[in-house]
Amino acid sequence: MGLRNLLESVPGWSVYAGASTGTEAVELALVSSPDIVIMDITMPEMNGFEAAARIAAERPDIPIIMFSLHLSEDVVNRFKTGSIRGAVAKSEAARDLVDAVRAVLDGKTFFPERRSQGANG
Repeated sequence: MGLRNLLESVPGWSVYAGASTGTEAVELALVSSPDIVIMDITMPEMNGFEAAARIAAERPDIPIIMFSLHLSEDVVNRFKTGSIRGAVAKSEAARDLVDAVRAVLDGKTFFPERRSQGANG
């Protein structure tokens, strides 16, 4: 509900649907043709990677932002495939999600900077 409120606080934006499983997310995306999908990596029945791949296979024009508890460099690199156009850590949602959606809707990508590097890296 917090994400819905955050996204709908932007003038002109509305959230069409929310899915509780990966299977439901795929079905909703293919039926409703949203401007963008925000996909949690951890979902029952089908994880976010598999659901994103299924959406991309049938509708590569629908951009996807992955939403995850942990965004290690390996996970972010795995996201940078197909129609996955961005990634946001759950802990950074209030700060990054609106910017990520704007970037992706503008045809750009939004991936977090490598946080494993030091200040000089």
